Amino acid sequence: MIEVTLIKKQMIAENIVSLVLASADGTRLPAFDPGSHIDLHIDNNTIRQYSLINSLDKGKTYEIAILREAGGRGGSIKLHDSLTPGSTVTISEPRNHFPLQECEHTVLIAGGIGITPILSMAQYLHSQGKSFELHYCARSDRSAAFLAEIQASPFAEHSRIYFDQQKQAFAPQTLAHRSDDSRLFVCGPEGFIQFISNTALAAGWAEERIHYELFKRSAPPASGLGQPFSMVINSSGDVINVAADETALDALVRSGYEIPCSCEQGVCGTCVLEILEGTPDHQDMFLTDKERQQNQHFTPCCSRALTPTLTLKL
Repeated sequence: MIEVTLIKKQMIAENIVSLVLASADGTRLPAFDPGSHIDLHIDNNTIRQYSLINSLDKGKTYEIAILREAGGRGGSIKLHDSLTPGSTVTISEPRNHFPLQECEHTVLIAGGIGITPILSMAQYLHSQGKSFELHYCARSDRSAAFLAEIQASPFAEHSRIYFDQQKQAFAPQTLAHRSDDSRLFVCGPEGFIQFISNTALAAGWAEERIHYELFKRSAPPASGLGQPFSMVINSSGDVINVAADETALDALVRSGYEIPCSCEQGVCGTCVLEILEGTPDHQDMFLTDKERQQNQHFTPCCSRALTPTLTLKL
């Protein structure tokens, strides 16, 4: 874990605040690749994940942007209202579940606050002289984070911005198939990602060349509801019973196992565990279709079991 100090806090769009963090002891922070995120420990019971924006800064500072969610679980409101410059918080080292991949041409598409990892990718691709295009969809210019930065950037000519309230909607024909060595990266709300992914598939994109990162599900999974089952811990032989009205994660924590977790919706992948025996009932949105078919991992925060027992490598 890393202790960091908030050195700058600024409202950059409607309900979106930018936080710039520096190491509390003055040392350089670990460098990270575009698409990376950190876990931010808001308090003892609240951890949230935020994408890092400034990969070209090489660890001098970390910048994140946070959307205030009135209907959320309270984490974003605490950061908007309570965190002030000079405050010290704890973060994890950067992790990357949404990495760029080498290709001839990259199409970047962001919806709303999903611009945060996408902007980091655009900055990096431009610095490397790579071929890319950026498409940014927002409700209005007031709600578009980093709008001025994108418009003034050296890659502005490769960027297009769409505002729903100004009838400048994203057109499906924008996703006309590129070369076979192109890749598509999209980040935003669940419905937005599904629309972009389905449109790209219909336009001839191969599924394995469409990459996405989801921040939040539009509706939480029906976790904690289902048939009871058991988990066997391979290292100890412990048998943990999961009741019909609790999650596998809750059962593990109740039995004394510390499992890192964050979103508790099957989105972030923080709690993923390896399965040695048994078949899981996948209810997450983190694993790929191929990974689900392999049945080698599951997310205990929301997924359950199709067999009476799952043996976990833990």
